[in-house]
Formats: sequence, structure tokens, C-alpha cells
Amino acid sequence: GDHFNLSASGDTQDEYDLNSISLVSCMSTSSLAGSLSRTYPSAFPMSRGRSDTQLRRGVTFDQVSIRTYHRIAGVHPAVSSGPAFDLSWAIGDEASVPFEDYESSRSNSRRTGRQLIVPRFERMSILKNECDVPRQDIAKCIRSINKMKAQRRQ
Repeated sequence: GDHFNLSASGDTQDEYDLNSISLVSCMSTSSLAGSLSRTYPSAFPMSRGRSDTQLRRGVTFDQVSIRTYHRIAGVHPAVSSGPAFDLSWAIGDEASVPFEDYESSRSNSRRTGRQLIVPRFERMSILKNECDVPRQDIAKCIRSINKMKAQRRQ
């Protein structure tokens, strides 16, 4: 049968026969609905007169991991004109901050969809000056976008 060696500290090794080990599933529920409806003992004191022994549903977060990606010229046809932005696979800066610090540093208001729009000339400037994308590559992306738009209209 299949065998493997297990060494916890490096001092001793025991050989185990995989066929003789009974495996027990670590899944305690068989469905997503069952998992979402399950309650867990609270790790935090309850307020409003509830006792610590009552069960409570909830999720807590500890850290927020922030990862930036480099921008490149893209060919997404949703732009009104000019080149689109895409994200490259190259990872930029990475940071991890406590959840409470992240939430307290965010502004209370989110930007609207209209505020997220980057005008064509600004996209071209960012791609040329900040992302070092050659003019030829930008022009190629614009031609590809225009070709896709024409195919969609047919």
C-alpha cells in the first residue's frame, strides 16, 4: 500500500499505512445553506443582557491586505473613445493593515460611477507618461477597440 513518513519535530519518524487510516471529513455541514445557518459560540462578550453562553452568528475581520497592480493599455470596448486601462499580472506594492485602521482611514462617501470615469485624454496621458506604454501600442489598442465596436454594431 501507499506509505508516508511523518516527522513532527525532526527527532522521530513514524511510518503510516494510508490504507489503514480512516479518514473523517472535516466538513460539518453538507451544503452552503447549512453552513450559513449554523451558529457558533461567541468569542466576545454579548451585550444587551445576553449571556456569554448564548450562540451568535457573525464574522470578524482582522487584517486587510491591499495589493496594487500595474496599469497597461487595454482593449475593452466599453470606453467611449481612446484606449482602455487593463491591469497587468505584475504586482506592485503590497500592504497589510489592521481592519479597524483601514476602515477609519477610508472616507465616508464612496465615489459614484460618473466620478470613476477617466476621460480619454487623461487615460492616454497616464498610459504614455506614468505607465511608459509606447504610442504605437496605444494606437494598436485603439484600432482593436474600434474594430470590436464595429463588429458589435453589425
